[in-house]
Amino acid sequence: MSRPSRRVRRAIRITPAADRPRYAPEWQGDLAAASELGLSAADVAGGAMRVARRLRARQFRRVLDGTAGPWPTTGAWAILLPVMFLFAGPLLLVTGIVGTLLAFIRASRVSWRAGRILMLGFASVWVISTAMYWWLWNVGFNALDAGRPLPPIMTFYQPAFFVGLAAFLAFWITVAVNLRRAPHIVVT
Repeated sequence: MSRPSRRVRRAIRITPAADRPRYAPEWQGDLAAASELGLSAADVAGGAMRVARRLRARQFRRVLDGTAGPWPTTGAWAILLPVMFLFAGPLLLVTGIVGTLLAFIRASRVSWRAGRILMLGFASVWVISTAMYWWLWNVGFNALDAGRPLPPIMTFYQPAFFVGLAAFLAFWITVAVNLRRAPHIVVT
């Protein structure tokens, strides 16, 4: 088996499963007809790889922005947020909260249960961030009152405020979206 045919087979494996029936016969046919058309088989295989990578990236974006459904989106953000938090600090939680909220708003068919779970999650982050913010305020106040320098934990003072603020706003926006999408009660 030649290198270009191996690359086309790899491109087919990289392509999302929903797109394979459309692209696999096309790429294999292009590879078979490359010499007749005066094209390089390596160029055809390279083009197939580029398209396959683009399709895979598009699928990942659909998962992150919520168009793939609420559960794949929630799972992707549940994996992505801790990684972002470990490598870039607590302010990236604001990005995660906003991203999850936008995915929720953008998804057209989100169940009522998923909306309630999201509201509970945002409310939990809001309460925890607010409690941490006030605890840190107390720690800083006591340290300054005693004439000591601020402890290193005080670096989380402002991030706790911004994460709490983002969760507060996300909670109320989720409430509004849930009320708009709620099943209407008909009294008979």
